[in-house]
Amino acid sequence: MLVSHAMVPPRIRALTSAVLFFILNMIGLGLGPFLTGLANDLLLPISGEDNLRHAMLITACVGVIALFMFFMASKHLIKDLNANRAK
Repeated sequence: MLVSHAMVPPRIRALTSAVLFFILNMIGLGLGPFLTGLANDLLLPISGEDNLRHAMLITACVGVIALFMFFMASKHLIKDLNANRAK
């Protein structure tokens, strides 16, 4: 959240927080369990009783993708923060 506040002017920081938490909650609390359950149902014929284990493993791999994306974004973060401070 600190990064999102540093990237916007002070007058819209509350809006930035609201949008950020809305997106995080919709994806994390809404889409995450739904997709895990969907993968659970789709894996039932393939892996039998281990379907939930495999579905949760697939869901955890999404975190690895997010980690890679955060790493790629971090390469530009210092430059972007300095550009915003110069304004």
